[in-house]
Amino acid sequence: MGNGGLAASAARKRAPGLALTAAPALAPGRAEGISIRHLLLLISRIVRRLWRSYNGVVHSATLIPAAHPRENVFAVTRALALLDAFGANEQGISLAELARRLDMGKSTVLRTARTLGRAGYLVQMEDSRWRLGPSAGWLGVRYQASFDVNNAIEVVLRRLAGLTHETAALYVIEGAGRTCVARVDRPSLTRHHIRVGEMLPLDHGASGRVLTSFAGEAGAPYDAVRRRGYYISLGERDRAMASIAAPVVDSRRALYGAVCVSGTLDRLDRAKLEGCLPALLKAAGELARAVSSGVTRHEISKRRWHS
Repeated sequence: MGNGGLAASAARKRAPGLALTAAPALAPGRAEGISIRHLLLLISRIVRRLWRSYNGVVHSATLIPAAHPRENVFAVTRALALLDAFGANEQGISLAELARRLDMGKSTVLRTARTLGRAGYLVQMEDSRWRLGPSAGWLGVRYQASFDVNNAIEVVLRRLAGLTHETAALYVIEGAGRTCVARVDRPSLTRHHIRVGEMLPLDHGASGRVLTSFAGEAGAPYDAVRRRGYYISLGERDRAMASIAAPVVDSRRALYGAVCVSGTLDRLDRAKLEGCLPALLKAAGELARAVSSGVTRHEISKRRWHS
């Protein structure tokens, strides 16, 4: 029997309960190192379990055990999703409702809510419901202070034009007509020209129909537009043009304007316009968040025109 076998045999005699960690088949000198590694892994698992079950107050200066990067990303994503679950006019939401909206377990939502609560982003009310806290409000104030609505609208329209390969524009009601307040042309040489600031009728074209319908005009045709959530125009205002538009409403559910994708009728039929709908509706939502930052539509420059 070699030196390694003798060492393993002696270890078994001294501590029979640790015989499995000696691994007699391994090369000499390896048994002790593996035993220490297993011990460290066991301690690490115990520490992680204790940390997960700990719900005490954790200050920013407290040392937190290192976690896997993916776990950190998931935790941040859950926290942001929880903040996003609160609507503009909701005074408080129960834990059960938050769990339902987020499709998460109550225990997970509760841990996340308590963490955000310690940082001031959530507040638990006396009836156990949760609401947004002062830190969330302060973050919004700082966002508004650095926010440029013109840049935000331009970014959204430029992305919409890039996705649809057509012209994207934002219209608002002005008196008895509608005005193009921002516009990004399709990325090609073939385009139609409506200048920013140009007045157009409300009773023709996709944007005009959407603005009229969501401004509250009565009648079956307008009811249909409101139910559908968008309108397609094929040669209404201009026989050579086609367009699709959707409403932009602010956080108070008030009509702000209409976002539109348009192009020449020989290139855009109804099927192609409907294919633009997902990108259009996404842009409408992004613009709604942008214009809900507290600015008025008159703060949008009427000299912005991009090719």
